[in-house]
Amino acid sequence: MKTPRLLWSLLLGAVSHAADEQKTAWDVSSPPGERREIPIDVRSGTWMNVDVSPDGQHVVFDLLGDIYELRIAGGEAKALTSGMAWGVMVNIGAHGQREGLSSHWEMWTFVLGGMTPMQALHTATINPARYMGFAKDLGSLETGKLADLLIIDGNPLQDIRVTDKIAFVVQNGRIYEGGTLAEKVTGERKVAPFYWQK
Repeated sequence: MKTPRLLWSLLLGAVSHAADEQKTAWDVSSPPGERREIPIDVRSGTWMNVDVSPDGQHVVFDLLGDIYELRIAGGEAKALTSGMAWGVMVNIGAHGQREGLSSHWEMWTFVLGGMTPMQALHTATINPARYMGFAKDLGSLETGKLADLLIIDGNPLQDIRVTDKIAFVVQNGRIYEGGTLAEKVTGERKVAPFYWQK
């Protein structure tokens, strides 16, 4: 049976297109296409949940994820919640893909989405510890807690994108160099080569 010429053309075109796409590596810090920031100043909404208080004196409504209260007589709306919607505890959900980079990408994306750098850091530290019931041992730097932490080359509160610049890893009281995982200060252990390095 002969394969129709049109089908071969489509297949070859798809393979050629896929090869062209592979030449252009994706860079999470510089997405393709035009990018610009657009300020949002909302004074009205077309899809909102609205409720009247039991005394009939106030209206409560949500707008862009925050909840507001406004007197029936008018005036300025007062924010009842802001930031993290309704006190929800957000945790990173990365599973370790891309050599652990997905955790960093997720925090960076949270900041792009409006979180403060501190809120984004909480999604990867104290929030998961609280959620899993380990907050008495993990998730923050406090006396009596386990000293498992990353020492970052930079200040993530000023630039969240430095979270992947890991200078040292401290685990079980031992200090390892970020790039090689060779033990420093606390000993001289070297990491055995991984199977693909042999």
